[in-house]
Amino acid sequence: MTQNEPTDPEPTLPPAVIACAIIGAVVLVATSLNENKSFGTWLYDYQTLITGVLAVIAAVATIWQMRASDALQERHAFRGDIIAVKRLRAFLPGAAREYADNLRPYAGDENSPNPFDRAYNWIQAQHAVERLQDALQGYRVTSCFHLLPSEIFELLEDCKREVESISKLERAREELDLQDPRARERDELYVSTEMERMGKLGAKAAQLASLVDKWAEDFLVETERSHTSHLTP
Repeated sequence: MTQNEPTDPEPTLPPAVIACAIIGAVVLVATSLNENKSFGTWLYDYQTLITGVLAVIAAVATIWQMRASDALQERHAFRGDIIAVKRLRAFLPGAAREYADNLRPYAGDENSPNPFDRAYNWIQAQHAVERLQDALQGYRVTSCFHLLPSEIFELLEDCKREVESISKLERAREELDLQDPRARERDELYVSTEMERMGKLGAKAAQLASLVDKWAEDFLVETERSHTSHLTP
């Protein structure tokens, strides 16, 4: 999804309205002079006409002000979208790749047989899940929700669901009494399921990084091209 820069010119009062207002004023003044009436008498005689002219001018001025305000808000929103996409591109792809690297040991059979390495990988993976959750819910991501294509948005939601599943499993493990043999069996099952989920999350995080990076680049290039073509006579 790309967005073109607003190309509407600055709202201006229609020339016909300005001309009519000037002509009306000239006619009223000329009429007053020709009839040789006092200002009070002239004002009384033409008060209905004057009121109507002023009402028309006020209505046109209101419409013009509304158009000017709408155009200004549209330009501000457009510039805000550009800033949001640049901010997203500077943050999410790199962060998602880092977290995906921390989760890679659980993708397939890459985990080390060394128990110390396995313990370290587990801690790193847990931290990666927590940081990824914070990243996906942060303002740098949510501020671009209305711009993201459906493919990226759906992948974001998939990552969130995987993170929530891992978090639920970890909370369930914390409630177990490992003195109970049956609880230890359940703990092993929870760990196995978490590892599987972490592997899937790592793959999805890596895919998300690539898609966001490419989309943001295309968005900004297209925006710059649109802006340049708009400025070129």
